[in-house]
Amino acid sequence: MLNLEGPGLQNEEDNLIEEEDHHQQQQLINNIKQLKIPEKDQLLINHLNKNKQIIHWFVGNIPLNGGEINDGNTLINYIQPMPFYGTGYHRFVFILFRHSEVINFDKYFENFDFSSFTSRIFNTNSFYKHFEDKITPSSLRFCQIKWDPSCDRALHSLGVKSPRYWYEWDQPLKPEQKEFPLKPMSFNHYLQMFRNPETVRKEVLKKKLEMLVKSKEEHLKPQKYPDIFYMQNRLNLPSFVQEKNIKINIGEGIYSFLYNNYENPVEQHLTEKWEIKFEELKEEIKEEENERKKVSLNK
Repeated sequence: MLNLEGPGLQNEEDNLIEEEDHHQQQQLINNIKQLKIPEKDQLLINHLNKNKQIIHWFVGNIPLNGGEINDGNTLINYIQPMPFYGTGYHRFVFILFRHSEVINFDKYFENFDFSSFTSRIFNTNSFYKHFEDKITPSSLRFCQIKWDPSCDRALHSLGVKSPRYWYEWDQPLKPEQKEFPLKPMSFNHYLQMFRNPETVRKEVLKKKLEMLVKSKEEHLKPQKYPDIFYMQNRLNLPSFVQEKNIKINIGEGIYSFLYNNYENPVEQHLTEKWEIKFEELKEEIKEEENERKKVSLNK
């Protein structure tokens, strides 16, 4: 799912599910399809769909003997890596080509416009195919990079919105409630399955606050031993209580929220959405405060 900052098309389509009138839904969907996406964002979407490469830097004709990079001809200025949020790790590659004579790369790039991020779409294979008689790959280095807040700031400085990718997890399946089910299930698992999620969250959060107060630390850590008095508890406690205590100690299931704020895949990606929004709001507030300070100093 692609969401271009703020209320995007996907968000509007998701909101249609809540509408009761089917005719009204169809009308709204048709209106959404007629909306025009800005040209820069459309180019960015096309690039993402085709999974092409982005060229970040190009320097040609670097002197071989004792020469430095600054002595070469910089055809494409450097821009930092900008992987998009939710797309995982990207490979950032540096390739060095060797050639024995000066090559006029301007003719190859004369139809390219590298003034914006979306215009830096590049194909290394076609470039090498064009100059394969003159250049030879000499060295290659690469690293893996992923999104951080600086990527958004760099994209915004280029006049492009920062895309957001999310994995759409399916909601957990729940069996139909039956008075006499054919397949037996422990009562605590069965009841937990049909409880109100809000009630479960409140209980886990309350448990987390209690543990933080007792430990007097900023963050909780899972216990080294899930149940150090296992045999004693096995004799004195009901099995479902002992199982619950073990899950609390190691952070399993809903109790994983105690240690890493992770409850389940659906909750995780929703929580991450809001965390990103909060970070963006903080950055905006800081920028506004800095602008106000500048204005007050100028006065």
